[in-house]
Amino acid sequence: MALRSRFLRDGALWPVDVLSAGAARALGRRLLADARRSGGGAFKANDHLYYKAHLIFDAVDELARMPSIVETVRRLLQSDDILLWDSSVPIKPPGGPMFPLHQDATYWGLEPPDGALTCWVALSEATAQHGCMTVVRGSHAHGQLPHHLSPSDSSMLRRGQQVAAAEGEAAEDVALSPGQMSVHHPLLVHGSGANVTQEDRIGVVLNYLAPQTRPAGGATGSATLIAGACDVGHWRLTAHRPGPDCTAETSERAHREALATHRGELLARK
Repeated sequence: MALRSRFLRDGALWPVDVLSAGAARALGRRLLADARRSGGGAFKANDHLYYKAHLIFDAVDELARMPSIVETVRRLLQSDDILLWDSSVPIKPPGGPMFPLHQDATYWGLEPPDGALTCWVALSEATAQHGCMTVVRGSHAHGQLPHHLSPSDSSMLRRGQQVAAAEGEAAEDVALSPGQMSVHHPLLVHGSGANVTQEDRIGVVLNYLAPQTRPAGGATGSATLIAGACDVGHWRLTAHRPGPDCTAETSERAHREALATHRGELLARK
């Protein structure tokens, strides 16, 4: 079955090989060191890790532009024009917390939701013991489900949003080796358990969309052009790329300006 047909049927694809295990581990070590230097605490408390991490960490920017990833996104979105809308680095330390079962689209504020997708790239082992992602295959076909908010220290989501526990009865593990990724639909029910190993689970989340997808309510959003062109007015493009030629202050300013127009948080249905 063709890649896009499988994605539309199941709402998720895995594993997809995107870089060598050695390269993935090296990138993971670099990113972990940079994340620790960035300050701000763990994932949920650190805006640099939680939102638009590609504007802060050059390792995330590099990964987001990797041809093997971009080509998969192009095939699934059926678009030569690709925007990176958001990115995050959900490092899960030993004994670290979990992601309750949820749907990304609940708080994204994008129209239509199927004009976007998420790539989860493993830069370390991501087994069930490490707290790999779990998915309910085909659950995206049910549309938007009711969520309730249950913020807690055990949840890596700031709002603690989650669907009813019954939705997770058929959840299956998305175990990945370093250098592999999964791709999932914004309406797919998914989550992850705690990391019960003695090593960090390091992954990068990349949220891509086609330019025709728009922020809800006529708003203007912030995105980074990855491939092709974007000639629509509802996206304000961020050209900043972190790296050795720019200062931390420059990246911080670009990050802050992008978040000022980032619509996901502002359009959350509370």
